[in-house]
Amino acid sequence: GGNITAPGEGSFDYLESDVVNIVAVSDSNYHFSHWSGDNATIANPVAASTTVTMSANYSIIASFVNTPPVLASGSVTPTTGFKATSFIYSVNYADAENTPPQSPYVSIDGGANIQMTAADGGDTDYTDGKIYTYTTSGLAKGTHTYQFSASDGVSSATGDNATHSGPTVANTPPTQPVVSVAPATPYTTDDLVCTVTTPSTDVDDGDTVTYTYAWYKNNVLQAGLTINTVPSANTTKGEAWKCTVTPGDGTDNGTAHTSNQITVLNTAPTLTGVTITPDPAWSGSDLTATPNGWYDADSDPAGY
Repeated sequence: GGNITAPGEGSFDYLESDVVNIVAVSDSNYHFSHWSGDNATIANPVAASTTVTMSANYSIIASFVNTPPVLASGSVTPTTGFKATSFIYSVNYADAENTPPQSPYVSIDGGANIQMTAADGGDTDYTDGKIYTYTTSGLAKGTHTYQFSASDGVSSATGDNATHSGPTVANTPPTQPVVSVAPATPYTTDDLVCTVTTPSTDVDDGDTVTYTYAWYKNNVLQAGLTINTVPSANTTKGEAWKCTVTPGDGTDNGTAHTSNQITVLNTAPTLTGVTITPDPAWSGSDLTATPNGWYDADSDPAGY
């Protein structure tokens, strides 16, 4: 803890009534507390440098103590955020003997101690306090805990060393997808398919992204169409179609994306055949061609 530098440590001879200087010097991490033993004639028993008046044989002891460092003003900012948010843990370390810490630590969610760094590397006065910080991101969603600890090499820090609650990490919605409708030039015989060409991502561990589909015909929502495909039976030439896809992770929805708009084209009619009469025919006979099996997917009337 320290040494007696005057008159020194050991036995010394003095005359009665001699006034002897006594000086105690503390080691690092300690400070002088008081003189004990035969201290009745010591001028100031709590002064490291004082005198003793000799009137008998005295045994005098210098007492040194370590004052534990003190942690204060522990916090995390911001108190709420998302997985991508940078959270700053901060605590003030003070030591009465001006002893630097064996790095203050922060433990997050009861995990391993993480070394903190000085906010002001040039500050060497620990008696009035020094701020230490640690910055991290990537915390999982939910409410976390944290706890600070430190030591001056002799004693563990007192003060703000209890477990705190925070920060609270909110769910991060999935990212916006990119979608398109195919075919780009559909006919009434084609099904319309809404495809996610660039999937959404979700940074939160364990979240699964799902998609909801909404179809619009001529900019009017078609409430009954909620999957990625519109059967051809639902379309007619000249209609303009597009789809909107919304990603979700079971907690929040992300930003929706609306596809390109396509227009359903006319489908050419078909015939199953043509009958020519009369059959057989002779020279000079009039021939008549009769079409058979007219079909038009757009329900257009027959025309030849």
